[in-house]
Amino acid sequence: MGDWTRSGGEKGADFNGASCSRRRFMAAALAAPAALARAASYRRASGLKDSTEIISPGGKLRFELAWRDSPSLTYRIAVLDQSAMVPDLAGKTVIGSNPIIETSQLGIVVDSIELGHGAHVTRTDSYRVNESYGWRGVHSKAINRSSGARISVVHRESKIGYIIDVRVFDDGVAFRHVIPGGDRPRVPDEANSFAIPDGSCVW
Repeated sequence: MGDWTRSGGEKGADFNGASCSRRRFMAAALAAPAALARAASYRRASGLKDSTEIISPGGKLRFELAWRDSPSLTYRIAVLDQSAMVPDLAGKTVIGSNPIIETSQLGIVVDSIELGHGAHVTRTDSYRVNESYGWRGVHSKAINRSSGARISVVHRESKIGYIIDVRVFDDGVAFRHVIPGGDRPRVPDEANSFAIPDGSCVW
């Protein structure tokens, strides 16, 4: 159970490792415009505090997952703007950003249990994908380049552990939930939301 999620709710892109093709990954990606590179490294949850972020290889997009300021897991996606340096709450100067998806719920329901509600992150394993392959279409070569993270999550009440697998490209973001199977069929349902900023142009 590990379907990729995008704004249109498309499911079914199977993924079994970092070599998943860009075509199959982006088929379930959240389309987004693009602007700073920051490599993520493996960090345990104690070092993550209450959120973790992934930045695209070219530093254009940022995906942030949070789990303490809300009863459910939340996420947001922003375009980074190196030309706009602004102060944060601690008075430090940080790179400005413009939201693509404002703070939204991230979750999945399995067997009537909402696994994003009352969940916490235990660790994050980061990885990079950088590959190319022949393709039929407008371009003869497809390029698959992204920053990724496998985020380990535990649902407190049921004690169910699962993975949120995220990839951030310079022009889009995709994520999926990887839930352990069992010896009986399991019934999944969607629990993600997408808060699109006012005035956005969508298609």
